[in-house]
Amino acid sequence: MWTSKERIGVRPVVGQSRCRLAAFMVATTVSTGRNNCYDLCCMPTATDHIVALLLAERDRLNRAIEVIQGPVKRRGRPPGSAAEELSVAVPKKRHVSAASRRRMALAQKKRWAAIKGQSPALSQAGSKPQKRRISAEGMKRIIAATKKRWALKRAAEAKLNRAAAKKALKAA
Repeated sequence: MWTSKERIGVRPVVGQSRCRLAAFMVATTVSTGRNNCYDLCCMPTATDHIVALLLAERDRLNRAIEVIQGPVKRRGRPPGSAAEELSVAVPKKRHVSAASRRRMALAQKKRWAAIKGQSPALSQAGSKPQKRRISAEGMKRIIAATKKRWALKRAAEAKLNRAAAKKALKAA
C-alpha cells in the first residue's frame, strides 16, 4: 500500500520502498533514475489517485480560506487572554423603554389606519381606550330575563315530576 505522501506524488527515497523486489528496484532506480517496479503493492489504483488529488485540493482550499478569513474560530470557551478581548469587544444590548415601545406601537397603528383608510383610534397622549361597561338598566333587564328563564325551567321540571308521579300511582 502507499503512504499518504506517496499518494500525492512524493516519491520515496531510494531504498525505502515497500516493494518485495526492493533490491531490484534500488538497482534499477540508481542506474536509470526512474522507478521501474510494476508490482501491485507499489502501484496505486485509480480511486486512490482520485482520492489523493481531492485531499490535496481540499488542503489547498483550506489554506486559502484560512489566509482570507484568518484562523479557524474555536468552539467553546476561549483561552484566558482571548476571553478578555471578546468581553471588551461585545457591545452592550440596547433597551427600549416602555414609553418608546408604546409610541412605536401607536405610530404603526396610525400607519396601518392610513393604509386601510381609517382614522387612528388611539391618541398619542398615552390614554388607553375606556373599557365598555353595561348600564344599570341593561343589567336589570339581563337579571329579569335570567330569572324568568330559570322559573320556566323549574316549572317544566315540576310538570315532568308530577306526570311521573301520576304514572307511578296508576301502575301501582
